[in-house]
Amino acid sequence: NFIKENGLEDQITMSSSETLQESIDWANENIDDPAELKKTLDNINSGNFAGAVYDGKVLVYMPHAAKGNKLGVFAHELLHAVASSKLKGSQKALNAAGEKLFDYLKKNHLDLATYVEAAVMPYIGKPEYYEEMMNALSDALSEGFQYNESLLKSIRRFINTALNGTNLEVGSSG
Repeated sequence: NFIKENGLEDQITMSSSETLQESIDWANENIDDPAELKKTLDNINSGNFAGAVYDGKVLVYMPHAAKGNKLGVFAHELLHAVASSKLKGSQKALNAAGEKLFDYLKKNHLDLATYVEAAVMPYIGKPEYYEEMMNALSDALSEGFQYNESLLKSIRRFINTALNGTNLEVGSSG
């Protein structure tokens, strides 16, 4: 699997839950930061919970992931964990990468930029706004946004240039 193939098994663990109570239990067992725990528990109780990432631990809430066939939730949450791991958990670095990506999309792929921007509207004013741009792009491509190989190559080239020196790279398979 992706985690093992990229030597991340010591840095990232994936879990899934079938019930909200399992999600609450996971949060209580895995999140030691009180503010982050409260945020995660509030999210679980909101009815919109899809997954969580904390310190390399990833949880996907399966009923939400399966609802609407959004099985890309695994990829979305894994991308958070991998990017955070490779960028040493720096929110500033994550946001800088996301902002560069969004600027690139606005200049070169306006329709995709518009799609991504709409997807991150719930994050306006939040610290992770630009980080979510990278995940929204991944979501768009996995959820049926029409693209061609040329678009993928140009996005991959941009991401690898923007993340040069971070030990995070997008390979030819995605």
